[in-house]
Amino acid sequence: MFIRSGYGWCSINGIHRPILPGDLYLMGKRDEHEFFLKQGGAYYTVMFQPEVIPEADRRELSQSPFFRNFGTPEFQFVNKCSFPIHTFEHVSRTLEQMRREALDAKIGRSLLLQARFFDLLAQIAKQTVLFPSDFHEKTDSLLGAVINYALEHYHETISLADLGKLTGRSPEYLGKFFHRHAGINFTDYLAYLRIEQARLLLEDMTLSLGEIAFRTGFYDSAHFTRTFRRIIGMPPSQFRRHLLPDNGNSDKED
Repeated sequence: MFIRSGYGWCSINGIHRPILPGDLYLMGKRDEHEFFLKQGGAYYTVMFQPEVIPEADRRELSQSPFFRNFGTPEFQFVNKCSFPIHTFEHVSRTLEQMRREALDAKIGRSLLLQARFFDLLAQIAKQTVLFPSDFHEKTDSLLGAVINYALEHYHETISLADLGKLTGRSPEYLGKFFHRHAGINFTDYLAYLRIEQARLLLEDMTLSLGEIAFRTGFYDSAHFTRTFRRIIGMPPSQFRRHLLPDNGNSDKED
């Protein structure tokens, strides 16, 4: 289930949590769930049997905690995958194309749908490597070394020069390498990483915006608010109101 727009709440296996645009939930047969999306919200649901995915591909996906035990009776919901704005629209377009093609009776429809679906799984797998739900999760390879360092030090000042000393590569090489393999430059990746962590911290209503800004590596609240608005599309104070069960009517701009 992918949330295209709107806000609400969901309960999965007894755990209550907010649902927000860009959230994706992958659930198994044993997961008990219910969703409530406020009027005006939109979402896509894809129901499938894991057997449509070749066994070798299922094993590869299962290397990610998000897909652990994928394709087996033991598979269960682990955590949501959240897509920031730079990948959000691509996922939405893929799902909308799948919806339209599912209604089309033309020859080759099933093959085209399968290709779109595999592309979607690849996007999710890539996203869970770049933005893992567990910030202590480790990844091998040069790309993994950069990601691991960012995950551990996102609250500090990080430069490509720092990463160059860590990996033994020049900053210029690392910048090009990261963009080629991650599809985003490192500066933007770090900003998205910080904002994704800020989204989680905003659920703790005891934390002030200033404290959240400090914990996620922003030098002041104004910088944090500007970056949050650019990436999420609204200021953090408004985003936080959407996390409240009765947020309903207080969506004015800050």
